[in-house]
Formats: sequence, C-alpha cells, structure tokens
Amino acid sequence: MRWRGYYILFILSVVLFGMAMSTGSVLAEDSSRIQSEYRKAKASAELAESENAQDGAAVHDRRIIIKVKKDATFKPMNLGLKKVEQRAQTQYITVRVPENADYHKKLTIVREHPAVEMAEPDYQRELSYIPDAPGYGEQWYLDRIRMPEAWELERGSDEITVAVLDSGVDRDHPDLEGRVLPGYDVVNDKPDPTDNLGHGTRVAGIIAANPDSPGITGMDFNVNILPIKVVNADGEIASQDVQKGIYYAIEHGADIINMSLGANQYSELEEEAIAAAEEAGITLVAAAGNDGLNRPFYPASYPGVISVSATDKNDERPWFSNYGRYVDIAAPGLSIYSTALNGEHTIDDGTSFSAPMISGMSALLKAAHPDAERDQIEWMMEKSADQVSGKRWTESLGYGRLNAYSALQTDMPEWSNDVSDEKDGATNVQLDEPMEATLASPMDTDWFQVDVDFEGLLHVSIPDDSSMLDLVSATEGPDGERQFFDNAGKGSGEDFVLPVEKGTYHIAVFDAYDHWSEKGYQIEVSKTYFEDAGMYREQIDALVEDGVIRGFPDGEFKPERNITRLQAVKMLLKDMEVDWHEYDAADPGFSDMHPKMDGFHAVAAAADIGFIKGKNDNTFDPNGQLTRGQMAAILVKAYRLEGGSSLEFADVPDDHWAHDVISTLVHNNIAKGYPDNTYRPAEKITRQHFTTLLYNTRDRGT
Repeated sequence: MRWRGYYILFILSVVLFGMAMSTGSVLAEDSSRIQSEYRKAKASAELAESENAQDGAAVHDRRIIIKVKKDATFKPMNLGLKKVEQRAQTQYITVRVPENADYHKKLTIVREHPAVEMAEPDYQRELSYIPDAPGYGEQWYLDRIRMPEAWELERGSDEITVAVLDSGVDRDHPDLEGRVLPGYDVVNDKPDPTDNLGHGTRVAGIIAANPDSPGITGMDFNVNILPIKVVNADGEIASQDVQKGIYYAIEHGADIINMSLGANQYSELEEEAIAAAEEAGITLVAAAGNDGLNRPFYPASYPGVISVSATDKNDERPWFSNYGRYVDIAAPGLSIYSTALNGEHTIDDGTSFSAPMISGMSALLKAAHPDAERDQIEWMMEKSADQVSGKRWTESLGYGRLNAYSALQTDMPEWSNDVSDEKDGATNVQLDEPMEATLASPMDTDWFQVDVDFEGLLHVSIPDDSSMLDLVSATEGPDGERQFFDNAGKGSGEDFVLPVEKGTYHIAVFDAYDHWSEKGYQIEVSKTYFEDAGMYREQIDALVEDGVIRGFPDGEFKPERNITRLQAVKMLLKDMEVDWHEYDAADPGFSDMHPKMDGFHAVAAAADIGFIKGKNDNTFDPNGQLTRGQMAAILVKAYRLEGGSSLEFADVPDDHWAHDVISTLVHNNIAKGYPDNTYRPAEKITRQHFTTLLYNTRDRGT
C-alpha cells in the first residue's frame, strides 16, 4: 500500500495490540492510557510504511517535528540541523534538514538522541478540490435532517464555541455577521485568520450562518465560530500547524473542534494533541475523506474523534465518501449550498461539508444539555440517527444519517451502572462463572479483575454476537506487564489463553474503533492446560501448577524448545523453594554476570548452594543451552543424589565425564535413556525432557 504525504480539505477531492467514564464524565485515565497504547501499537506499522514511502520532497521544507523530553536539552546545530521554530513554553522544536544531507538518516539520528521523546516528518499537505457546478440555490439537507422541527426544540447558545481548523473564515460575509470570534493564523503566527481560499468559510456557514441573513441558514443560530487558520496561501497544510491549531482551540475554550481535512499518515504528535483536546472535554469532529476507499484516515481515525461520512439525496453513500470500520455517523455531503468568499454562495460536494453538520448538531446538543460530556453528545447523535441502510451500523454510514430532531428528543444517557472504566474499580470475575457486560457508550472500556490462586493457564473467552463490534482485550498481570489480544474480527469477540501465576490479573475490554452496542457481550475465565503438552502432560501440568515452569504468551508450552542455562537455574531454585531475591549470596565472580543483570541473583544463589559453576573462561553463559549430560550433573548436585546403577549406555563409556552422574540419575529412577540403549549426553535438553527429569526428582529412590 502506498501512502500520500499530504492533507486534503475534503470538498469533492480525488484523492493501524479502552471508554467513557461510567458516570458520563471525561475519559477515564486507565481507559485513555490503554487505548492509546493499543492505537500506537496498531499504527506503528502504518507509520513505518508511510515514512518508507516518502522521499524528502514529500516532507514540508525538509522539516522534522521534535518533542524534547522534559527538562532535557536538544541542540539542533550539533546534529547539523537548522532550528526553524520552537513553540513558546513547550517541548516542541521544528528543524530543517539541509539539502545535502540524507533526510531519513537524520530523522533516525534525531529519534535516537537521548533528549528526544519523539520525532516525525512534517509532512507536506495540500488543498485540492473540484467544486460542483453552481445553480442549486436550496439547502435540501436541512429538511432531510429535520432541522425545522429541531429548531422548535433548540436554536443554540452564544456560550458555545466551535473551532474551525481550516483555511480561515471570511468574517465580513453578511451571513456570518457577529458570529466569528477573532481567531488566529497559526501558519503565519498572526491574529488574522482571513480566508483566501473559501473552504473554511463554507464550513463555517453550514454551522452558523445567521437565520435572518440574506443568504443561507446555519444549523445553530447563536453559536460562535473560532477560526483557526492552518492552511497557507497555496492550499498547503503542515502537520505541525494542525497540532498548533488544536492546542490553540484548547487554550481558547472551544467546546467543539471541526476538522474538515485529513491524510493517510498516522501521526503520534497529532494524536497527542487530539488526546489533550479530549481530556479538556472538547467534542472532536472530522471528515472521513473523499477517496471512496476503505482505509483509515486521520484525524478522523484517531480515538475520540467523530468520523463523518457523506450521504446523497437518496440517503446512500456517494462514490467519493470513504468508508470503513472507523466511520461513526453520516450526514449529507452532496450538493451542499453554503457561504463563499466575497459575500457569495456556492455548491460543493464532500465529507468536508458533512462534518460541520455534526459539529453544528453537537453545538445544539451542548446548548440543550450544558453538562453533557463529549461521549454523551456523540451517543445521542448516533443513537437517534436514521438507519437508512436498515442496519444498526454499517461501514458506509456508521450508526446512520443524522436526524437533528430525534437527537434533541433523545434523553441524555446515564451510565452509572456500567462496568467501571477505571482499573481500581474493576469488577471481579470468578472462575467458570460467565458475566454479562455492555460497551454502552463511545470509547467505553470495561475493566475486570481475576484473582488467581494457581500457577498455569487462564482461558479467557469473550464472545460477542453484536455483528458490529470488534472487541479488543488487554491484560495486566501482578508485575504490571501488559498484553493486547486482537485476534478476531467484527462480531467474533476474543478468545485467548494467558500463562498466569498466583496474583491479581486485570482484563480490559474495548472496541477497536470506539463503537458501542446495546447488545451485551459475555466474559468467562477458566483454568485450562497446554494443548501441545503431548505425552508429558502429567509432568508439565504438575510443574506448571507449582509455579516451577511457565508457558509462552501465546498459550503454548513449546515442549521441543531447548532450555538455557539461566532458565534451568531459575526453575531448579523454584522447585527447591529458594527465593533468590531474598537469598544472601556473594558475587560468584562470573565475568558475564553483573548485579544489575536479569538472573544475577538466581545464579549467585545457585553457585552458593553449589549446583552450578562457571565455564573455564570464567563466564556463566546464561543464554547457552544445556546438554543432557550437564543437566544430569546439575540435578545430582542440586538434590544431593547418591548411588549408582548397573545399567550401562552404549554412548556413555566408563571414562565419559558424565558417566557417574548419569548412573546416579538412573539409580534414583529419574532417567532411563532411550530405547536404543543410548543416553545421548551431548544432546541439547528440551523443555519437555527437562520438565520430566525435574518431575521425577520428586519420586526418586522409589
């Protein structure tokens, strides 16, 4: 897949292991963090592919946007870079890579710098559109979404502000008189967001044109428009300007942000700005895009952003409207009559003009419900949308086409009985006792807690028959280690096996695309066993339950894999019930083992007990593999085994270094050798054979 490095203002343009609080308040911290981690993991491949597809010419002025770590110092000159901009009182710096330098190599060097938290290209964006022919002098879409009836219920409030991140707004347009706040031009860093392209003026007119104006009527009769210019005179948009525009909207008290723009590239810095706006309680709305394709588009695809696709006069998706799992709702986007430059009006197509209808509706709902949070506003629009497809949710139209009258008649939701969005308030789930739950709101995350009193495997089953959700699960163990499970598709739920030890485990469930459903899902946890244990199941299950050996994160035991020297030491100490973290042992003096290394204290304890020693070069070689002969020597020393057997193996003569220890194992009924009368002392020992030998030490001598 090839990715284009520019933003597009969507007029008819040819062009990737969570969530509302149960009280309906701002997104819970645990849910926000876990969804953010999931999104970044999922998008990392997209980001890498996107960057690999670009050359220096696709990046705005060969620039890199850098976020410097807190209290750290980054000097661009030391890396041969020129500082273009440093945002006042922030951690962000924009630098330029010289023409004679390799852009991608410089980007890699910057990312690896110890003072840099993150860095990414400042992608080149451009404005591109094909306006429809003039002559349609009627706003057909207002009747379609039932605005006349809606105005009988609510006409808006001048205490609500919609920030329009766009090409600016023509504040002198007669239809917008008195409705446009001062705003800002973040491109040129000046307080004059005058629109010289017209796109932002069209968007603003759909939201807020005065009802008694000589031209058109906007959706909200009182809302304020905060114009934030992020497009330069040539129609280009730099990624950093979108970010700056979002922060400006936050700082100036916007209630809603409309973004009728987008691009294919995921941006971690941009998502960070989106998350900050969401944390501030701002409703974020973005156009789904005009490629006519099924693929993510940003910012519409970021978590917390309402993604808006288009409908035509037949309530169907027009050819240009993007579609896919990330679409939330639809609004008319064909032949949309709105304000233009110089006091004129024009007709255009595109999801650019669908998005401001959702922004205008959000403003009306905020006026009707001043205490409503962003997730409640989104839910009321989606819950009341006309299901013109006949289905509750589709990839083309999301939850349906906007119905303003129905949205205002919908009661504000109350989710106090929902499963907690906070890990500290997680609902306890008992083994083998299925529990019903519902992802009832946009960005909902349900947290569960499982208290495990055994070592082994936990089977987690989360079936879902909603046909619309794509459930994702995240687990967090006693040590804080987090794993994501996203193995099934829409309507299939999740089913996975988790290696566990004694302690408390948390499970978070959320939808991959922030969607909600009135149909519930089920979660059930149960104890299970390794399906690949084979003929040594009894021995493996016994040692797993005792916490001596564990499986892998994918739920397999992998019996044929070899054991490393360090792994063997840890398992032996566990079987001997020796806590190496508390064991007071001197430094064994191995040159490749240091106190801060993983396993150092285990090796020190084993050396002190006396069942291991280093190699001739004074190393321990923790990642080296053990042979069957070496394992025999370790077991004899660890368990202080005695005696010998009259049984002789063809490949272990009397003068073999491991002859006596192997004979001792046979005498104690720990080892038997192979049917061909060999022991194979030089063969690397596998997990299944190591487990069997260790298991047999428990019945030695009988």
